[in-house]
Amino acid sequence: MPPQLALLAGYCLVFWLLREDMKMRKAGSWALLIPGLLIAIQGSHPLSYWLSGGSEEGAENPIDTIITAGLIVAAVFVGRKRGLDWGGLVGRNKALFLIYFYFALSAIWSDLPLMSLKRIFKDFGLVPIALVFLTERDPIEAIRAVFVRVSYILFPFSIITTFP
Repeated sequence: MPPQLALLAGYCLVFWLLREDMKMRKAGSWALLIPGLLIAIQGSHPLSYWLSGGSEEGAENPIDTIITAGLIVAAVFVGRKRGLDWGGLVGRNKALFLIYFYFALSAIWSDLPLMSLKRIFKDFGLVPIALVFLTERDPIEAIRAVFVRVSYILFPFSIITTFP
C-alpha cells in the first residue's frame, strides 16, 4: 500500500473513531483538549519532531517550550473561568507547593539554574492541567474520555509511521 494511501486511511479511521466516541460518550467540555494535547505530545514525539519532518534536533526546542507554556496558560485561564479558588487550593495543598518551592530554591545552587527552573516550571504546569480534569462535572469520565480519544489518535498513527 502506498504511504500516502495508508496515511489517508489512518486519518479516516481516526476521524471515524473520534466521531463515534463523541456520539457514544458525552463526557467533558472543549477544555479537555488542553490535557488531551499534552498527553498526546508527551505520549509521542515532541511537536518539533513532527514539524521538522522527523529529525531529532535535541531535547530543548523553543517550539516545544512555547506549546507547553501555551497549554499551561490555557489551563490557568480555564481554572479562572470555572471560578477555581487558587488561594484555597494552595492552602489545602501546602505540602505540594512547599515541595515546588524547595525545587525552585534548589535551582539556585544548580550547575544550570535556568535549565532547572525551566524544568520545574514545566513540571509545576502539570498542576493546572490536572485541575482541568478535576473541575469537570464528572472527572473520572473526563479522564477516561481523554485517554481513550488520545489512544484513538496515537495507536493508528504509530502503526502507520513505524513501517516505511
